[in-house]
Amino acid sequence: MLKYIICLAALSGCATTKQQYGEFEAYVNSFIAEAVSRGVGIDEVELPSTIKLATLKDYTLGVCKVNGTIEINVKYWKSLSLNCREQLLMHELGHCVLNRQHENGGIMAENMTEYPHCKSYAENRTALLDLFFGVTH
Repeated sequence: MLKYIICLAALSGCATTKQQYGEFEAYVNSFIAEAVSRGVGIDEVELPSTIKLATLKDYTLGVCKVNGTIEINVKYWKSLSLNCREQLLMHELGHCVLNRQHENGGIMAENMTEYPHCKSYAENRTALLDLFFGVTH
């Protein structure tokens, strides 16, 4: 039942979750809304239990832990643009919620620091999200 409430809320433009994610809340709600708009239902229990800033090894922007926690590298977070932040959260939610693995490009690219992913994401957001959520045209 909760799955349908989330889907209905997302369709009405006010996607919300039971969990509180602080500064990450808008990104989680965006993930849910983008999924639902493409026909992908997101169940509340699939969402991470916690998203938090943490000290991670260099060049690791984020990680989805086995325990359902997403950790974002505190060293990089504040310097990332809003587009980079959204792509990073989509990427980590892709691991945790959609069980997606790394790919050679797109939202699930393994190393987002190697080339200008954020600019590409901003310029091709709709097409990249379509691919990310499995929408084919």
